[in-house]
Amino acid sequence: MRKNDSAHKLHIQVCLETKQLSEANCSCKAGLSGHCSHIIGLLKTLQGFKLHNLTSVPEQQSCTSIPRQGGHPRGMKIKPIPMSHVVVERPTAEVIKRKPVLCQLDIQKKLPLVESSDVKKLRQLDGTPLG
Repeated sequence: MRKNDSAHKLHIQVCLETKQLSEANCSCKAGLSGHCSHIIGLLKTLQGFKLHNLTSVPEQQSCTSIPRQGGHPRGMKIKPIPMSHVVVERPTAEVIKRKPVLCQLDIQKKLPLVESSDVKKLRQLDGTPLG
């Protein structure tokens, strides 16, 4: 279903004597038989309302009906720290405690400058981005 498509129209009929579904259909392609996921979703939603003793549809919208809440910048809640302070550890409740991975950064070590002859050698190699 696309965002600009209209919502599917669902119809169910329940027999009050037998408390069974007597008729169901949906406006989607598979819904004519009454065995589509939209009908199942409606029945599960109604079952949830019944289990929670609700007599009407709650006003709170579902997460798929409102604009996305996640993915927004957090601002300055997480402060930057130097790489030498980063500890990588898997959160587990295991009894066996493994040593965390620490950053082994030597800030005294200087990297050599890249010369034009180095770039020439890289260009001559096959399978490199410069090749």
